[in-house]
Amino acid sequence: MKGVATLIRLHQWRLDEKRRELSTLERLKAEFIHQLEKLEQDLRVEQQIAAGSESGMFAYASYAAGVVTRRENLSQSIAEVDELVLSKHSEVTSAFHEVKRYEIALRDAERR
Repeated sequence: MKGVATLIRLHQWRLDEKRRELSTLERLKAEFIHQLEKLEQDLRVEQQIAAGSESGMFAYASYAAGVVTRRENLSQSIAEVDELVLSKHSEVTSAFHEVKRYEIALRDAERR
């Protein structure tokens, strides 16, 4: 029984580690989304400024090209993090099932 309890602690630690990693990935995704929203907001402000002056319209063209590139990069990063989050979710699920299996084995052994 002592060995099973040790295994439970070990697998619980692994599960906690996977949850921390998942949390980090989800925070990273949220940060990318926030950056994308801020970029869109800044773009709208720049469009309004450019509409107000002729010289602003010329400067806006190069700014808009940079925004398009940045938007694509952020969207790609969000997609990559989404894939990692899905993968980490399955790892967390697997680790959770492993912990539960040992907890059930310990409970069954205690009942006997």
